[in-house]
Amino acid sequence: MFKYFLGCLVIILCSTIFSQANKPGETDYSSKYFIAVEEMPDPIGGVDSIQSKVHYTKEAEDAGIEGKIYTLVYINENGDVDSTKILKGLGYGLDEVVTEGLKKLKFVPGKHRGKNVKVQVSIPVVFKLD
Repeated sequence: MFKYFLGCLVIILCSTIFSQANKPGETDYSSKYFIAVEEMPDPIGGVDSIQSKVHYTKEAEDAGIEGKIYTLVYINENGDVDSTKILKGLGYGLDEVVTEGLKKLKFVPGKHRGKNVKVQVSIPVVFKLD
């Protein structure tokens, strides 16, 4: 009887843990992506491709906002951006501009041991008024 109870308890605990890990609408990319690999992903077109995808918003420009937005970008094995996360933003609509711009980027995929892998990279985006 005790073995049966213990087996049921293990099954219940496991199903509870897995059901909490996959809440609808919530995706935790950090556990599925490498942080360091032999060949890190590289944006096709270099840094210029990032700068071409982001721009100042009218509100930020009028307020004279300058600084860096720090992001995490989750890149899959094909070099596409699966998701982005703002670590430190500036507001004034700039965070949204950066998020949308980064999602449009294409990367040379990261490689580890000769295979394309999913990689998490940190990308700072600088905003400076001339």
